[in-house]
Amino acid sequence: MSIVEIERIQNRQTPLSELIKEFYETVTEAEMTEHLGYAKNRTANKTNYRNGYIIKNIRTTFGKVRVKTPRDRNGSFNPVILKKRDLNLQEKQDIIIALHALNIRPKEVKRYFRELYGENYPENSLKNIIKAFKKKRAQKLEKLNSYYESISIYSSTFTLYLSGEKVLFPAYIMVGNGYEGMEILSIYQGKNRRGSFWKSALQNLKERGVQTVSSFKVEKFGGFEKAAAEVFPNSLIEIN
Repeated sequence: MSIVEIERIQNRQTPLSELIKEFYETVTEAEMTEHLGYAKNRTANKTNYRNGYIIKNIRTTFGKVRVKTPRDRNGSFNPVILKKRDLNLQEKQDIIIALHALNIRPKEVKRYFRELYGENYPENSLKNIIKAFKKKRAQKLEKLNSYYESISIYSSTFTLYLSGEKVLFPAYIMVGNGYEGMEILSIYQGKNRRGSFWKSALQNLKERGVQTVSSFKVEKFGGFEKAAAEVFPNSLIEIN
């Protein structure tokens, strides 16, 4: 069973729903910066400014997600990505998850954002929002915990609708169970990956600070056991 199927059954705040929450909070902050003309925590000689937050409960296939979005003093800010009365965002969620793949190409990132924002959204504003998203994603990728009780790896296929075209997006999702509970460690686009891919993916975890993993819980991935034995030789491998 894939992580997507598991989360749909659990219907609660889980790693993928947290990813969606963080995405909306990051890009609505970037939209507010575009709206006001200056960044958060900066001062400006203007009559309109940030004025706290509002909470929205949006629906996804993983259940309701509480998203904190900024508001302005004049009440003129209406985020494009999360319109005031748009609370059912299930059609967008798979695109958002795909945007977090480590090996996604820059032109695909732009294509997916353009799909989310529409053709009429200003190009320069879109570039600034993408920049804010990439910065936030890089911060999360920078450092992981040194110890995880387990790391589970799932294969899932997401369905993206791009310009009316149905596009399948196969991916591997690494979920760590550590000191802070469950968290998404990595998402990679692809399927039927072999040993060299897994060795690189596991080395990436080490480069980000992971030193010890008690066990890996995985499907029958070709070459994974050999790669894990090289990179994390003391870890147990549990094949689901």
